[in-house]
Amino acid sequence: MCFDSFFYLQDLNGLTFLRFWYIIGWVNKRLKPGHTPQPPASWETTFKNAIKLQHVLLSPNFLWLSISLLVYTIFPYDLITARTLAPDWILARFAINFGVTFSYYAFWELTLYVGKWSQRHNLEP
Repeated sequence: MCFDSFFYLQDLNGLTFLRFWYIIGWVNKRLKPGHTPQPPASWETTFKNAIKLQHVLLSPNFLWLSISLLVYTIFPYDLITARTLAPDWILARFAINFGVTFSYYAFWELTLYVGKWSQRHNLEP
């Protein structure tokens, strides 16, 4: 059980040791990026991971869930107005969703490609 607790702290939210841009332990750094062999997936492993909510807690899905809840809390839906297909609320919602999504992708674009903050660079197209 102690190992499981450490595993959750180590890989929480798709981060490694709660840091971005850190190469996780099972990756062979001597191989080209994407060439480290991984064990094949099985239905049993998938089911066990789903029961533990690892697909949410140990992946970037947790970040998206957090962002969604934060956006919903700060900019709640007006369900009375949303009963009609009026352009004003649809455009307002589009602007909020576009801004959040663009900010997320812009962050990764700027840090990984423009800033070259990644530790492993894939030089092949």
